Amino acid sequence: MCENVHVNYDGDFDFYNLERTSNGRAVVLRKDIMHTSYIDVDRIDNIILITRGPIIPAISKLTLEEAVALMVVGQAMESSAGDPTQAGKIKSEFFYDPFVAGNRAEHANIFYEILRNLP
Repeated sequence: MCENVHVNYDGDFDFYNLERTSNGRAVVLRKDIMHTSYIDVDRIDNIILITRGPIIPAISKLTLEEAVALMVVGQAMESSAGDPTQAGKIKSEFFYDPFVAGNRAEHANIFYEILRNLP
């Protein structure tokens, strides 16, 4: 899956084309990356949320409720992909995702249940 990645007329991705934005992203399975080994896990012991902003220190151990609240507030730094004129400024975006669809309270509660069921 790719986001903010230039696609040329032949339909090929051009990760080096920064004409519209320098904030391109791709999600790939580890097994599909050359020279890596495949890793599978039975469980997750920790979730690390990486963000920048004045709400919490860079490294914090959060309660389940605090983690969900952090995602709801979604405080992040604007990127060149969102609004190049505001790049670098702090903004709030629910779950860090402007494209969240559906009931936001339900979305937050599902995330809470996922966290609550971790070991």
